[in-house]
Amino acid sequence: MEKNYVAFTEEMKKDYTILVPPMLPMHFKMIISVLRTYGYTLELLEDTGPHIADMGLKYVHNDTCYPAILMIGEFMNAILSGKYDPHKVAIIMFQTGGGCRASNYISLLRKALKKAGYGYVPVISFSLAGIEDHPGFKLTLPKLHGMLYAVVYGDLLLSLSNQCRPYEINKGQTKALADSWTKKLGRELGIFTTVDVIGQGLPVMLPNGARIIQLLQRFVEDEEQRRGWLLTKTPLMAKSDLYKISGHWDHYLDGMFVMGDPAKSDTEEVYALRPMTCPFQYQAYLNKARSYRDLPLRYNETSTLFRNEDSGEMHGLIRVRQFTISEGHLMCTPDQLEGEFRHCLELAIYMLKTLGLYEDVSYRFSQWDPADRKKYIGTPEQWDEAQGIMKKILDHLEIPYKVGVGEAAFYGPKLDIQIKNVHGKEDTLITIQIDQMLSKNFDMEYVDRDGTKKNPYIIHRTSLGCYERTLALLIEKYAGAFPTWLAPVQVKVLPISEKYADYAARINRTLIDRGIRSELDDRAEKIGYKIREAQLEKIPYMIVVGEKEQEENTVSLRSRKEGDLGSMPLSAFIAKVEDQVRTKELNI
Repeated sequence: MEKNYVAFTEEMKKDYTILVPPMLPMHFKMIISVLRTYGYTLELLEDTGPHIADMGLKYVHNDTCYPAILMIGEFMNAILSGKYDPHKVAIIMFQTGGGCRASNYISLLRKALKKAGYGYVPVISFSLAGIEDHPGFKLTLPKLHGMLYAVVYGDLLLSLSNQCRPYEINKGQTKALADSWTKKLGRELGIFTTVDVIGQGLPVMLPNGARIIQLLQRFVEDEEQRRGWLLTKTPLMAKSDLYKISGHWDHYLDGMFVMGDPAKSDTEEVYALRPMTCPFQYQAYLNKARSYRDLPLRYNETSTLFRNEDSGEMHGLIRVRQFTISEGHLMCTPDQLEGEFRHCLELAIYMLKTLGLYEDVSYRFSQWDPADRKKYIGTPEQWDEAQGIMKKILDHLEIPYKVGVGEAAFYGPKLDIQIKNVHGKEDTLITIQIDQMLSKNFDMEYVDRDGTKKNPYIIHRTSLGCYERTLALLIEKYAGAFPTWLAPVQVKVLPISEKYADYAARINRTLIDRGIRSELDDRAEKIGYKIREAQLEKIPYMIVVGEKEQEENTVSLRSRKEGDLGSMPLSAFIAKVEDQVRTKELNI
């Protein structure tokens, strides 16, 4: 019998986005995290407002129950928004199979889609009764097991949040906390932890988190070296004298960790942990006399910085008191300034595109506030000149920026590359700053072509920004499912039984020797259980070996994204992984 609906196929699973209704957002966020481990791309619809009901009423009679109007309005609003390719999108809807009219939501939705000209969009029936057949979305026992946990945790969180909300001091605090736990429960942990006896804003990186940051750091440093940057390594602290020259002592003291009494810094040696690297790297420039032939001079450093953030500002990895950053400072002549600024911007864009973050960013031209002169050094004329130069460069490069008055550094304007964090708050990820003042403070000079001594322009920049903040954004972006090149564990080797443990161990050793991050799971557990655990851990690949694989000297391969890939020689799999690592493929 021919189906009277568009089925969701196995082929669709590869590149379709499945839209999920906002029935129980707290529960559904965790259910989505479970289903993502099986290779599905899902997005929870969370649009609100009277326009949703109005949209529903365009396609459903007003005698229909109100929840149905809202659900259909939500879906139709998403389809018609232009955000999704209608030929690459599907909808999932619960279907009870009982007397409740919720069983008819699907037929009403399909009618609405057909009326709008989108009758080809698959609507997946989520039903334990198996009312419809969708080959690309089969409910299995492991899937149901994971979703059951999501429902249980969702109920607990919902109950707790409902009890806490009436008593919250700051509006929205309960929701923010519930959201953070939803995300935490919805993905495997093992990235970082915080400990009271260490202190707030001082995360301890666990092995998985430490490995990801190491991989990011290696990637950044290698790319910077390829583009002509020279690596430095400078102290983590300095006497107050250094910060007085740079102006940080007068303009940033409250944000610094000081060892000693700041009031006695004129008579005693008082040290401070560095909140930035610029005055340290300037000493590398001052190490010898410079001429125009030495410029541009590009210094980069993987810098550990310390900033005394307010306790209310810190959360997770987004804002911390100790962090690591891909910092750099570039000294150049005026005629080199635009080209070098472009060089820094191209590097930043390359990093963001490689990590899959570029589509999430926006640009802000951060300027000084002439009404608040105490925040800045220099004269109005100097600021007008610096901002005029930067505006000319940004306009010439066709950067679509917004202006942020009062957001400049105390010594110069900057281009901030902004991104929204997991709480919806916009944070700065990468900055590129133009500075014409600090070189004079530090007597940084070069001999120009005409024999005169001049102060170089300085560009302060980060190529990826703070590694901790970047990691937090990547966790949210990938829902814990990192691409192969960035995954802390790339492969799990799973023998079917103890009889094949030695063969599995040899495969695991071969992978490790080839630089692939592999782990052996030789526990006396059923293979289905071990596969399910590896999926929940979001491991990109699982190698299953048994009698057939041992006899034929092959491996049976499973992909986090694509499922069962069949049997192949180990050398073919190694080549596949090495290619994904080399190209930094975003196989998420």
